[in-house]
Amino acid sequence: MRSIGCRSVPAGARAAIAVLGACALVAFAGASAAAVDNADLAGTATPTPAPGDASPGATASARVQLDATRSERQVSPFLFGMHIEWVEDGLGLMDPEAATLRKPVVDLLKPLRPPVLRFPGGIHADYYDWKLGDGDPSGRGSSVNVFTGASERHRFGTPEYTALLRELGSQALVTANYGTGTPAMAGAWAHRFAEIGVFPRFWEVGNEIYLSGPNADGPNGKAIFRAPEQYAADFAAYRAAIQKDLPDAKVGAIAHLESGAFALAPADDRDWTVKMLAALGTRADFVAVHDAYAPVILNDAVDFGTDEGRRRAYRAMYAATLQTQANLDDVAATVARLSPVNQGVPIAVTEFGPFFGVTRLPDMNVAYVDQSRTLAAALYVASVLDVLIADPRVFLAAYTNPIHRYYGSLITDTPSGLVRTPTYYLYELYRTRFEARLIATEVVTSPSFASSEVGIAKARKAVPDLLAKASTSADGKRLTVMLVNRSLDHALATAIEVKGFAAASADCRMLTAAAPNAINGPALGATVAAGGPEIRPQEVACEAAGGSIRLTVPPIAIVSVVAQG
Repeated sequence: MRSIGCRSVPAGARAAIAVLGACALVAFAGASAAAVDNADLAGTATPTPAPGDASPGATASARVQLDATRSERQVSPFLFGMHIEWVEDGLGLMDPEAATLRKPVVDLLKPLRPPVLRFPGGIHADYYDWKLGDGDPSGRGSSVNVFTGASERHRFGTPEYTALLRELGSQALVTANYGTGTPAMAGAWAHRFAEIGVFPRFWEVGNEIYLSGPNADGPNGKAIFRAPEQYAADFAAYRAAIQKDLPDAKVGAIAHLESGAFALAPADDRDWTVKMLAALGTRADFVAVHDAYAPVILNDAVDFGTDEGRRRAYRAMYAATLQTQANLDDVAATVARLSPVNQGVPIAVTEFGPFFGVTRLPDMNVAYVDQSRTLAAALYVASVLDVLIADPRVFLAAYTNPIHRYYGSLITDTPSGLVRTPTYYLYELYRTRFEARLIATEVVTSPSFASSEVGIAKARKAVPDLLAKASTSADGKRLTVMLVNRSLDHALATAIEVKGFAAASADCRMLTAAAPNAINGPALGATVAAGGPEIRPQEVACEAAGGSIRLTVPPIAIVSVVAQG
């Protein structure tokens, strides 16, 4: 959903954001009018404190138990992937004058070691003709950006994508054009990749056909709609065409089940996935879903200019990760029930990220875009990763996007230079300070919070403040822990009890700020706190002795613990 592909920038940042917001509304053409009108109306009540809540400003207690003798599995490296698009010179990956990748951008991405890069979209994928983005850049074709109506030259195409894969050491996730494409077109692209010595490991057939609808207007509408039974029949042909030249390629089918406070799919097509799965007799290598966007406010019911409004939205956003978990359960169960041949197939979340809302109001557009770059947004991403790491069915995820001029990407491409967002530093912590051997972890005690309904996020009670995941190195000499304190008010005096690992020392780094709405770099509006110290990992005191690690986790903080045995 966030991959709305509407990035063209007219003169002036606020004018640009107004265009982006209008395009986002087009992308959500499938959401019913009732959903747009009524979404979030239940979110005006003040949440009732859940049992275990600490008094605002007080330090509460939390306890975490780890068992290094119980190895659960290897953490899939593909959970830390990225989603990129061909438009706007790869959204800033390309230098259009030099016709090369931007070295400063590539250099910033290298420490993150993105394991997989999804291309060419988003919704754009279901209009993409790969031949227009191949060959000598000077002779490339152009096509219409389906969101802006502007014609764009395909400067970022197959050669640039493969160059970026090589530079970053990443695997490819290619979204084949199903909306306006054919199996032959996908097969020809696979042949082209093989011809140049690149062998994309992952493919998915289409993007969000399930949200299009036979009567829906806009880019994600009837122009790309295909009946679910037709998709089920075509999937085998796409898979065969791709695997003809890439026999080791894993090809995924798309799916969507509603789990939020309102439906995203149009009313006349909400059973698309159910019908598709019932007809799908071909084994897919994985199922691709987009179930980790929040809070997705459609009716401007939250005032981000107030502390109360922001707090309500942030709590709802964090609680929405419980919806993501429930949706993964629902998808797995529905696949097994309706398409037995696909029982147990892995799941890939091929787009996700903080998506605050869409609107026709310019000031609200600015607020939604600014909020996507906050520390609060980074805590949401950390909460999603906590869910995905814990779920053995999920093997791949792609955050959207690595770079953008406005939206909450890892890197903000500002007129004054490249700015690393708090989410950039979250990924840096995971990619440099979290080992691959996941061990048994339990948050035994933690304060909790209640959230009201905001946007797509349902109201929740007793949502734990503290999240924790832990892992060890292959030789068992290094223990790593990621802690996320989502409380907006209180620090957590945290005791980590470890079985099977004696810590001789520990190095602890925290990512936090004075306020959850703090950002790095310049602000577009007044709903965020800009201009303060850069939000980046800082050392924090912690004590390690034998089977115990103790530290205080500040509110709105992510803490990385690395202990040596």
